[in-house]
Amino acid sequence: MPTEEFISERRLEPVVYYCGIDKNIMPGARYGPIKRDVFLVETCVHGYGAIIINGVEFKITPRSCYFLFPGDTVTHVTDEKEPREGYWCAIEGLQIANALNRAGVSSSAPFAPSEVFDEINAHVEDLYKTREENDLGADLRRTAHIYGILGALLRTENAKNKNAWVQKAIGYMETSYHEQITVATIAAAIGLDRSYFSTLFKSQTGMSPHAYLTYIRIKKAASLIKEQDFSMAEIAEAVGLDVPNFARLFKREVGITPREYKKKTADSGELIDVYRRPRRKV
Repeated sequence: MPTEEFISERRLEPVVYYCGIDKNIMPGARYGPIKRDVFLVETCVHGYGAIIINGVEFKITPRSCYFLFPGDTVTHVTDEKEPREGYWCAIEGLQIANALNRAGVSSSAPFAPSEVFDEINAHVEDLYKTREENDLGADLRRTAHIYGILGALLRTENAKNKNAWVQKAIGYMETSYHEQITVATIAAAIGLDRSYFSTLFKSQTGMSPHAYLTYIRIKKAASLIKEQDFSMAEIAEAVGLDVPNFARLFKREVGITPREYKKKTADSGELIDVYRRPRRKV
Protein backbone atom coordinates (compact mmCIF):
# COMPACT_ATOMS: atom_id res chain seq x y z
CA MET A 1 0.00 0.00 0.00
CA PRO A 2 3.01 2.40 0.09
CA THR A 3 2.63 5.58 -1.97
CA GLU A 4 5.60 7.62 -0.71
CA GLU A 5 8.67 6.55 1.19
CA PHE A 6 12.07 7.47 2.46
CA ILE A 7 14.67 5.12 3.86
CA SER A 8 16.84 5.71 6.90
CA GLU A 9 19.63 3.70 8.44
CA ARG A 10 18.27 1.01 10.76
CA ARG A 11 19.22 1.44 14.40
CA LEU A 12 18.30 0.01 17.76
CA GLU A 13 16.70 3.26 18.95
CA PRO A 14 13.37 4.36 17.40
CA VAL A 15 13.84 5.32 13.76
CA VAL A 16 11.57 6.01 10.79
CA TYR A 17 12.01 3.53 7.96
CA TYR A 18 9.41 4.79 5.47
CA CYS A 19 6.00 6.48 5.51
CA GLY A 20 3.14 7.53 3.23
CA ILE A 21 -0.45 8.54 2.72
CA ASP A 22 -3.42 6.44 1.61
CA LYS A 23 -5.85 8.44 -0.51
CA ASN A 24 -8.12 7.72 -3.48
CA ILE A 25 -7.81 3.96 -2.95
CA MET A 26 -10.09 1.85 -5.13
CA PRO A 27 -13.26 0.77 -3.26
CA GLY A 28 -13.02 -2.82 -2.04
CA ALA A 29 -9.27 -3.01 -2.71
CA ARG A 30 -7.21 -5.64 -0.89
CA TYR A 31 -3.47 -5.57 -0.23
CA GLY A 32 -1.77 -8.66 1.15
CA PRO A 33 -1.33 -10.99 2.83
CA ILE A 34 2.07 -9.54 3.62
CA LYS A 35 4.67 -9.94 6.37
CA ARG A 36 6.81 -6.98 7.38
CA ASP A 37 10.00 -6.81 9.43
CA VAL A 38 9.14 -3.38 10.90
CA PHE A 39 6.31 -1.88 12.95
CA LEU A 40 3.61 0.02 11.13
CA VAL A 41 1.37 2.70 12.66
CA GLU A 42 -1.68 3.64 10.58
CA THR A 43 -4.44 6.18 11.09
CA CYS A 44 -7.87 6.41 9.51
CA VAL A 45 -8.97 10.01 9.04
CA HIS A 46 -11.90 9.29 6.74
CA GLY A 47 -13.69 6.21 5.45
CA TYR A 48 -13.79 2.58 6.48
CA GLY A 49 -12.05 -0.72 5.97
CA ALA A 50 -10.58 -3.68 7.79
CA ILE A 51 -7.23 -5.05 8.82
CA ILE A 52 -6.78 -8.83 8.97
CA ILE A 53 -4.00 -9.81 11.37
CA ASN A 54 -3.02 -13.49 11.50
CA GLY A 55 -6.50 -14.45 10.31
CA VAL A 56 -8.41 -12.18 12.72
CA GLU A 57 -10.35 -9.28 11.19
CA PHE A 58 -10.52 -5.85 12.85
CA LYS A 59 -12.89 -3.17 11.55
CA ILE A 60 -11.45 0.25 10.78
CA THR A 61 -13.58 3.36 11.25
CA PRO A 62 -12.85 7.10 11.19
CA ARG A 63 -10.47 8.09 14.00
CA SER A 64 -9.01 4.60 14.25
CA CYS A 65 -5.29 4.31 14.95
CA TYR A 66 -3.66 0.88 15.02
CA PHE A 67 -0.24 -0.77 15.10
CA LEU A 68 1.00 -3.71 13.03
CA PHE A 69 3.83 -5.87 14.35
CA PRO A 70 6.86 -7.41 12.61
CA GLY A 71 6.31 -11.00 11.54
CA ASP A 72 2.50 -10.82 11.52
CA THR A 73 0.59 -11.86 8.40
CA VAL A 74 -1.49 -8.83 7.44
CA THR A 75 -4.12 -8.07 4.79
CA HIS A 76 -5.45 -4.54 4.23
CA VAL A 77 -9.05 -4.20 3.00
CA THR A 78 -10.85 -1.00 2.00
CA ASP A 79 -14.58 -0.41 2.23
CA GLU A 80 -16.59 -0.85 -0.97
CA LYS A 81 -18.39 2.49 -0.54
CA GLU A 82 -16.11 4.70 1.58
CA PRO A 83 -12.47 3.54 1.32
CA ARG A 84 -10.18 4.41 4.19
CA GLU A 85 -8.00 7.50 3.93
CA GLY A 86 -5.18 8.24 6.31
CA TYR A 87 -1.47 8.22 7.03
CA TRP A 88 0.94 5.41 7.81
CA CYS A 89 4.51 5.14 8.95
CA ALA A 90 6.90 2.20 9.26
CA ILE A 91 9.14 2.42 12.32
CA GLU A 92 11.56 0.17 14.13
CA GLY A 93 13.59 -0.02 17.32
CA LEU A 94 13.67 -2.00 20.54
CA GLN A 95 12.02 0.78 22.52
CA ILE A 96 8.95 0.62 20.27
CA ALA A 97 8.22 -2.99 21.20
CA ASN A 98 8.68 -2.23 24.90
CA ALA A 99 6.40 0.80 24.80
CA LEU A 100 3.64 -0.97 22.89
CA ASN A 101 3.79 -3.89 25.31
CA ARG A 102 3.50 -1.55 28.32
CA ALA A 103 0.55 0.21 26.69
CA GLY A 104 -1.29 -3.08 26.12
CA VAL A 105 -1.07 -2.84 22.33
CA SER A 106 -0.47 -6.16 20.57
CA SER A 107 -1.31 -8.17 17.47
CA SER A 108 -4.58 -9.24 19.11
CA ALA A 109 -5.35 -5.73 20.45
CA PRO A 110 -3.85 -3.38 17.83
CA PHE A 111 -5.81 -0.16 18.44
CA ALA A 112 -4.63 2.92 20.33
CA PRO A 113 -7.10 4.56 22.75
CA SER A 114 -9.48 6.85 20.87
CA GLU A 115 -8.68 9.81 23.12
CA VAL A 116 -5.11 10.02 21.79
CA PHE A 117 -6.05 9.73 18.10
CA ASP A 118 -5.63 13.43 17.31
CA GLU A 119 -2.19 13.55 18.91
CA ILE A 120 -0.91 10.39 17.23
CA ASN A 121 -2.40 11.30 13.85
CA ALA A 122 -0.70 14.71 14.02
CA HIS A 123 2.67 13.05 14.60
CA VAL A 124 2.17 10.54 11.75
CA GLU A 125 1.03 13.31 9.41
CA ASP A 126 4.11 15.38 10.30
CA LEU A 127 6.30 12.34 9.67
CA TYR A 128 4.80 12.06 6.20
CA LYS A 129 5.43 15.77 5.58
CA THR A 130 9.11 15.42 6.54
CA ARG A 131 9.73 12.44 4.25
CA GLU A 132 11.97 14.43 1.88
CA GLU A 133 13.82 16.49 4.48
CA ASN A 134 17.50 15.57 4.61
CA ASP A 135 19.24 18.29 6.63
CA LEU A 136 21.34 17.41 9.69
CA GLY A 137 18.39 17.69 12.07
CA ALA A 138 15.83 15.79 9.99
CA ASP A 139 16.36 12.40 11.63
CA LEU A 140 16.20 13.96 15.09
CA ARG A 141 12.87 15.62 14.29
CA ARG A 142 11.47 12.37 12.95
CA THR A 143 12.66 10.47 16.01
CA ALA A 144 10.99 13.09 18.20
CA HIS A 145 7.68 12.37 16.45
CA ILE A 146 8.07 8.64 17.15
CA TYR A 147 8.62 9.40 20.82
CA GLY A 148 5.56 11.64 20.66
CA ILE A 149 3.47 8.72 19.40
CA LEU A 150 4.76 6.37 22.11
CA GLY A 151 4.42 9.06 24.75
CA ALA A 152 0.77 9.59 23.85
CA LEU A 153 0.13 5.86 24.27
CA LEU A 154 1.93 5.61 27.59
CA ARG A 155 0.22 8.67 29.07
CA THR A 156 -2.85 6.51 29.70
CA GLU A 157 -0.82 3.53 30.96
CA ASN A 158 -1.29 4.03 34.70
CA ALA A 159 -5.06 4.39 34.52
CA LYS A 160 -5.80 1.84 31.81
CA ASN A 161 -3.01 -0.68 31.47
CA LYS A 162 -4.19 -3.12 34.13
CA ASN A 163 -7.74 -3.10 32.84
CA ALA A 164 -6.44 -3.46 29.28
CA TRP A 165 -4.69 -6.72 30.19
CA VAL A 166 -7.87 -8.01 31.81
CA GLN A 167 -9.98 -7.03 28.82
CA LYS A 168 -7.54 -8.76 26.49
CA ALA A 169 -7.77 -11.91 28.61
CA ILE A 170 -11.57 -11.80 28.63
CA GLY A 171 -11.60 -11.27 24.88
CA TYR A 172 -9.37 -14.30 24.45
CA MET A 173 -11.66 -16.37 26.69
CA GLU A 174 -14.76 -15.22 24.78
CA THR A 175 -13.31 -16.38 21.47
CA SER A 176 -11.48 -19.51 22.63
CA TYR A 177 -13.69 -20.94 25.40
CA HIS A 178 -14.60 -23.92 23.20
CA GLU A 179 -10.94 -25.00 23.07
CA GLN A 180 -8.97 -26.80 25.78
CA ILE A 181 -7.41 -23.62 27.15
CA THR A 182 -6.04 -23.15 30.66
CA VAL A 183 -4.99 -20.20 32.80
CA ALA A 184 -1.43 -20.72 31.56
CA THR A 185 -2.69 -20.68 27.96
CA ILE A 186 -4.51 -17.39 28.51
CA ALA A 187 -1.54 -15.77 30.25
CA ALA A 188 0.78 -16.81 27.42
CA ALA A 189 -1.65 -15.55 24.80
CA ILE A 190 -1.65 -12.02 26.23
CA GLY A 191 2.04 -12.03 27.14
CA LEU A 192 1.96 -12.07 30.95
CA ASP A 193 3.52 -14.33 33.56
CA ARG A 194 0.92 -16.85 34.78
CA SER A 195 1.23 -15.98 38.47
CA TYR A 196 1.12 -12.23 37.88
CA PHE A 197 -1.80 -12.61 35.47
CA SER A 198 -3.85 -14.61 38.00
CA THR A 199 -3.24 -12.03 40.73
CA LEU A 200 -4.01 -9.09 38.41
CA PHE A 201 -7.16 -10.67 37.01
CA LYS A 202 -8.63 -11.44 40.43
CA SER A 203 -7.79 -7.98 41.77
CA GLN A 204 -9.64 -6.38 38.86
CA THR A 205 -12.66 -8.70 38.60
CA GLY A 206 -13.05 -10.36 41.99
CA MET A 207 -12.84 -13.76 40.26
CA SER A 208 -9.95 -16.05 39.39
CA PRO A 209 -9.27 -16.54 35.65
CA HIS A 210 -10.38 -20.17 35.96
CA ALA A 211 -13.67 -19.14 37.59
CA TYR A 212 -14.31 -16.52 34.93
CA LEU A 213 -13.58 -19.01 32.13
CA THR A 214 -16.01 -21.44 33.75
CA TYR A 215 -18.58 -18.63 33.95
CA ILE A 216 -18.25 -17.96 30.21
CA ARG A 217 -18.54 -21.65 29.37
CA ILE A 218 -21.59 -22.16 31.57
CA LYS A 219 -23.22 -19.03 30.14
CA LYS A 220 -22.65 -20.30 26.59
CA ALA A 221 -23.92 -23.75 27.58
CA ALA A 222 -27.08 -22.22 29.08
CA SER A 223 -27.76 -20.39 25.85
CA LEU A 224 -27.33 -23.59 23.81
CA ILE A 225 -29.60 -25.52 26.16
CA LYS A 226 -32.36 -22.96 25.66
CA GLU A 227 -31.96 -22.22 21.97
CA GLN A 228 -30.76 -25.47 20.39
CA ASP A 229 -31.82 -29.10 20.35
CA PHE A 230 -28.43 -30.59 21.19
CA SER A 231 -27.60 -33.44 23.54
CA MET A 232 -25.91 -32.50 26.81
CA ALA A 233 -22.72 -34.22 25.61
CA GLU A 234 -22.71 -32.12 22.43
CA ILE A 235 -23.23 -28.93 24.43
CA ALA A 236 -20.44 -29.80 26.86
CA GLU A 237 -18.01 -30.41 24.00
CA ALA A 238 -19.13 -27.24 22.21
CA VAL A 239 -18.19 -25.06 25.20
CA GLY A 240 -14.97 -26.86 26.12
CA LEU A 241 -16.21 -28.64 29.26
CA ASP A 242 -15.57 -32.24 30.32
CA VAL A 243 -18.57 -34.32 29.26
CA PRO A 244 -18.75 -36.68 32.31
CA ASN A 245 -18.62 -33.75 34.74
CA PHE A 246 -20.79 -31.31 32.80
CA ALA A 247 -24.08 -31.88 34.64
CA ARG A 248 -22.39 -31.74 38.05
CA LEU A 249 -20.51 -28.55 37.20
CA PHE A 250 -23.60 -26.92 35.72
CA LYS A 251 -25.63 -27.66 38.84
CA ARG A 252 -22.84 -26.40 41.09
CA GLU A 253 -22.73 -23.08 39.27
CA VAL A 254 -26.40 -22.56 38.39
CA GLY A 255 -28.14 -24.45 41.17
CA ILE A 256 -30.13 -26.81 38.96
CA THR A 257 -29.24 -29.54 36.47
CA PRO A 258 -29.04 -28.84 32.72
CA ARG A 259 -32.29 -30.74 32.14
CA GLU A 260 -34.06 -28.79 34.88
CA TYR A 261 -32.70 -25.59 33.34
CA LYS A 262 -34.01 -26.60 29.92
CA LYS A 263 -37.49 -27.22 31.33
CA LYS A 264 -37.56 -23.92 33.25
CA THR A 265 -36.49 -21.87 30.26
CA ALA A 266 -38.99 -23.67 28.05
CA ASP A 267 -41.78 -22.88 30.53
CA SER A 268 -40.81 -19.23 31.02
CA GLY A 269 -39.48 -18.47 27.54
CA GLU A 270 -36.65 -16.46 29.10
CA LEU A 271 -32.96 -17.08 29.65
CA ILE A 272 -32.42 -17.53 33.38
CA ASP A 273 -29.43 -15.84 35.02
CA VAL A 274 -26.76 -18.51 35.12
CA TYR A 275 -25.40 -17.30 38.45
CA ARG A 276 -27.40 -17.02 41.65
CA ARG A 277 -24.68 -15.26 43.61
CA PRO A 278 -23.58 -11.72 42.63
CA ARG A 279 -20.47 -11.26 40.52
CA ARG A 280 -18.26 -8.22 40.36
CA LYS A 281 -18.36 -6.63 36.94
CA VAL A 282 -15.20 -5.86 35.02
